[in-house]
This record gives sequence, structure tokens and C-alpha cells, in this order.
Amino acid sequence: MSWSAGRAPPSAAAHVRGVLIDLHAVRFLESTSVGVLVGGRRLAEDRGIGYRVVNPEGVVRYVLETAVSWTTYVASHQADRAERGVPRAAG
Repeated sequence: MSWSAGRAPPSAAAHVRGVLIDLHAVRFLESTSVGVLVGGRRLAEDRGIGYRVVNPEGVVRYVLETAVSWTTYVASHQADRAERGVPRAAG
């Protein structure tokens, strides 16, 4: 059976109550990985599933703290613009 990225097969999704990602052994995190973590959080929220990323250390923690702050800022800024009727920038 085939299924698209970002969508678990219905039988698997019905049994998932939460996602826990443990980064204790991760020593480097590049932008694609940050995007996957942020996208996973959004998917979990959309489905009412718990989502936690735990044990980031050193550079990984710094990258995540910086990226999450930036992601939150961008999402907030886009929501503000949408409320004012300002079109989203292309790109």
C-alpha cells in the first residue's frame, strides 16, 4: 500500500497518541532537520497528537532555540499580515 510523505497509513495513525524525539546523541542539526522537526510538530498539532523534542545539547540546543524563535516570529508576522489583508510574499 502506498502513502504520501507526512501521512501515516490509517491503521498506524489510529494508534499514535504522541511522538517523542530524543536528541541526546545528536551532535549537529542542519536546516533540513530543523524543518522536519517543525513540520512534524505542526502535523502532530493538526491531528491532536502530543509532540515533544527532548535532550538537545550544545550546538543542537542553540540551533533549535534560534530556529524555533525565528519560526514563531515568522508565523506571528504572517498571521498579522493576513489579518491586515496584506498578501503573502511570493517565494
